[in-house]
Amino acid sequence: MTVEWDQIKILNEITNAAQSASKEIATNTERDIRINLQRHGGGGSISNNINMVKSKFKGGGYLVGVMGPIVGKWEDSIEGKATFFEYGRSARGKATQPTGQRPQQPRPFIRPAKTKNERKANPIYRKFLE
Repeated sequence: MTVEWDQIKILNEITNAAQSASKEIATNTERDIRINLQRHGGGGSISNNINMVKSKFKGGGYLVGVMGPIVGKWEDSIEGKATFFEYGRSARGKATQPTGQRPQQPRPFIRPAKTKNERKANPIYRKFLE
């Protein structure tokens, strides 16, 4: 009696399961980023540019984040605004001057979503591989 394994079929099934799990994790992360942003009082242009895109890298997967065009100064772009929202900003000039900006405390909305979904990743992968 012989047993024959179709390795290509098995590898394809594993790859499909990993892609499905990655998509679910990325979808959950995108949802949590939006929830965290709203919790901290953010929205508008940052919220409209939170995206999940399929990675073009060889390993595949998904990228989740605030993605928008950079036109003019980086600080004025969508990604710049999101970075200042996430990490805070120090005052440029004196806060009492009309043109100066007041310091802004960090209001993380991406890091907590990433951390939360990293912890949930292994159970999701297990679910798809069973």
